[in-house]
Amino acid sequence: MRKCVLVVMAAALGAANASAADLYSKVPLKEWKLQPAVDGLNAKLEAIGGSIANKAVFGSQGAVSIPVGNAFGLQIDGAAGSFGGQAFAATGVHGFWRDPSRGLVGIYASYTNWDRFGGLHVGRVGGEAAAYLGRWTIEGVAGVESGNS
Repeated sequence: MRKCVLVVMAAALGAANASAADLYSKVPLKEWKLQPAVDGLNAKLEAIGGSIANKAVFGSQGAVSIPVGNAFGLQIDGAAGSFGGQAFAATGVHGFWRDPSRGLVGIYASYTNWDRFGGLHVGRVGGEAAAYLGRWTIEGVAGVESGNS
């Protein structure tokens, strides 16, 4: 039995593009105040287009970030388009704790559907973390993936 796993990524659907260097502060600990994980409801929308392996890809993707209290946030991602003449759609959700001066710890789940080979379905769930170290950020994601082949 031949098993084939295909993952289509036109662009990463990940956490927000914050620069850790902009968040670094030398404020003494006694004067330090916890910054919000998400400073308010915000969203982004992108158009995607081009080719991968000589196959046309086009569509759009976006994300909405929502504050949940001061130290927690929720991000909902989505994408839809066409790859090689076949429709694809993906959605994801991230729940996280974030301190903009230190890092992020969270969980995520996502689902992708591609109308190819009779319908390809892939689900993922896992954890994610980031450490903000002055001008540097170290990020990691670990989880499991399942689907049909």
